Amino acid sequence: ADARFSDKDLLTARYTYDNQRQFYPFDIFFVSASLPAFPFPNPEKRTSYVTSYTRTITQNLVNEFRFGLNYQENPIPNGDTTDPASLGLPNGSPQNEFGRGVPVIRVTGFGGTGGQPLTDNLGASFTNRKLFQFIDNVTIVRGDHTIKTGIEVRLAKIDSNAFRPLRGALNFNGSRNGTINPAIAGNSGVAALADFLLGLPAQAAISSADPNRIFVTNAFSGFVQDDWRVNKRLNLSLGLRYEIDTPLKDTGDRISNLIPGVGNFVIGSPELKRLHKLDKNNFAPRLGFAYLLTDDGKTVVRGGGGVFYDNGVLQDRFGTARTNAPFAITNIDNNPAPFPTTGNATTFTRLLGNGIATGAASVDTNFRTPYAIQYNLNFQREIFSNTLAEIAYVGRRGLNLSRQVNINQIVALNSPQTAFAPVGTRQFAGLNTATAARFANDIIQQQSTAQSIYNSLQVKIERRLSKGTSFLLAYTFSKSIDDASGIGTGIDDRPQDSYNLRAQRAVSNFDVPHRLVFSSTFAVPLGKDQKFLSNAPKFIKFL
Repeated sequence: ADARFSDKDLLTARYTYDNQRQFYPFDIFFVSASLPAFPFPNPEKRTSYVTSYTRTITQNLVNEFRFGLNYQENPIPNGDTTDPASLGLPNGSPQNEFGRGVPVIRVTGFGGTGGQPLTDNLGASFTNRKLFQFIDNVTIVRGDHTIKTGIEVRLAKIDSNAFRPLRGALNFNGSRNGTINPAIAGNSGVAALADFLLGLPAQAAISSADPNRIFVTNAFSGFVQDDWRVNKRLNLSLGLRYEIDTPLKDTGDRISNLIPGVGNFVIGSPELKRLHKLDKNNFAPRLGFAYLLTDDGKTVVRGGGGVFYDNGVLQDRFGTARTNAPFAITNIDNNPAPFPTTGNATTFTRLLGNGIATGAASVDTNFRTPYAIQYNLNFQREIFSNTLAEIAYVGRRGLNLSRQVNINQIVALNSPQTAFAPVGTRQFAGLNTATAARFANDIIQQQSTAQSIYNSLQVKIERRLSKGTSFLLAYTFSKSIDDASGIGTGIDDRPQDSYNLRAQRAVSNFDVPHRLVFSSTFAVPLGKDQKFLSNAPKFIKFL
């Protein structure tokens, strides 16, 4: 809706509502052909409000204010409400709607009960997200200068209880069939089924404690930009932006982090209100220019560069913030105790045993905001009427990029950093404290230590729509190199040697050195004022 109160006042408003009622009768992740009766209902609602008010104060002074609210609800009801006590696992999961249901069971080569061991619960959960956004921009025109300045405030809230696997998880992959006489070889499916029938899981896991979190984070930014027409040939664009994002905080102080201290870790410290320190120096200068090379106005050289910050890795730190002890605990055991064939029913506690060494997640307290330095230089020439040829160099340097590092990795024998350490030891496992003993497994830390570089040559010929035809022909020759290609890309990108991160530098997983694109639009010459069927009946013209 638009409302113009006067020549100087314009109010606009937009409301968007999206309600998706998704229901998956089988495994949503398609890991295997899951058994029936384990559905995954996944309703999701998205609501968006946007309001903008523009005030033309004078001919050379305009102010615009915008307000936005985005709200996402993802309340997942329980697709399986089986009482775990009826399965002989009375303490297999919490006795509430979020933990009820059959544990995640995977048998290699056969259908399972849904989900992926250790990661997916397929039980009841909810994630609600709210984002408030306030923006105010001012535009000032003074002679050859067009100056824009503004501020932005974002207030975000994430209310979630999605922590897994609350039901427990069992994985049978046939690795324990050595206890079968004779052993089954060459058929992992049969061996996995044998392990299942004998009650010999290869891996068991269960999560407990409080999965509820209410995270808040705020972002503030401001900018100033001057578009300057220096003369008939040269235009400059100069700008500076400043951004600051507050680290995640839980309103109930249910955040814990592993902080390497002096020979020890600090866990769940009362002083630990946020995951990491505030990064305050996020200044982002920008520079661009356009220069007319020839008097005929057909050849232009353009270039520019700038710094761009990215807080998009918030989701990675969000996952880390809700998975640590003592507020959330996941016990994992490889080759756990077998299920008993007599006596009382087994439990996950009995299955996992006592004193199992657990892993943990961590966020580097010196985590910095990732950013990229982008730069380009291109030449454009109108070679024919409505047809443009362009050749450009485009580059990007990524710094402080997010990565995951196992800071408690078993020391390698030939690592130059740890050559004198005993084989098989861990960085922190030898600490003579109860805390260290609890974390004698992997400790995956979120760091901002990765880097990348991208260089490319880009060539294109583009024809704007003229006489019913337009086309684009583009070719890119590029190379991307990094030491961490990203988190959540489907590839395990953790360093092979956590004590020698420089060894990870290589061609990016997503590198595509050659890319050729062609597209075209052709207006069919049929109908009124066209070459064919210009006098056709009305119904043909309508078609």
